[in-house]
Amino acid sequence: MKKLVVWTALILLSGSIVFPAGAAKKLYSAIATGEVGGTYHPLGRSLAAALSERIPGLVATAQTGNASVANSNLIARQTIESALIQNNVVNWAYTGTGLKEKRPVKNLRTIASLYQKPYKS
Repeated sequence: MKKLVVWTALILLSGSIVFPAGAAKKLYSAIATGEVGGTYHPLGRSLAAALSERIPGLVATAQTGNASVANSNLIARQTIESALIQNNVVNWAYTGTGLKEKRPVKNLRTIASLYQKPYKS
């Protein structure tokens, strides 16, 4: 009986060392941006840093992307959590028009409009 208590105590103790109570779980999230030399990449890096700093347990990263249409395709395939996408491409992607004709992206959601950029639909 004494051996059983000792073994049980060792197992429980080792479990608390390996998996400490209240250990914060990390949530990883990527933001698809544009080319490194473009406007969207530094903006995405700054956004990822701000989110990671202010949201406990979140590790956000900026991933170099191939511009708005490619980023909307990543969202459509659910291979990335968020992306910076130009406003006209967001419209095309959601409605299945323009460069995204007959390929609507219905899982697309917007957070903010970053730049006011006129376009023709």
